[in-house]
Amino acid sequence: MTGHIVVPEDLEYYWPLAKAWLEPALERQGCDIDIDYVDAALSKGTAQLWVELHDGQIIAAGVTDITVTSKGPICTLLAVGGKKVDVWADRCDQVADWAETMGCIAIEGLGRRGWKAKIPKGWYESGVMYRKELK
Repeated sequence: MTGHIVVPEDLEYYWPLAKAWLEPALERQGCDIDIDYVDAALSKGTAQLWVELHDGQIIAAGVTDITVTSKGPICTLLAVGGKKVDVWADRCDQVADWAETMGCIAIEGLGRRGWKAKIPKGWYESGVMYRKELK
């Protein structure tokens, strides 16, 4: 098994395959971005696609972006999806290592409560999000 960031010249090949893993994650309640947003961000180069391969097949995918805040750049896991999560969940640390080389001061993600049991050591729950839909 290998996990890696997809270089821009390989995006055309990997994106259609990775999309199937990301769409369900983006369709969850409370997610404010959709697959078209991710597609546009990847095309512009403002987001990064990550894939986990097993026997030449994508078994998981993730998307990150970097936002510059007043305290410094933050890497955000926008969406993650796949199968065999117990095998690849520790790739979050690989993404964190990459984010650090990009000058980020932190990495964060928003997800279902079930992710808390899967995130690697050193990661922690930093708060709770509350939401009210407005028309």
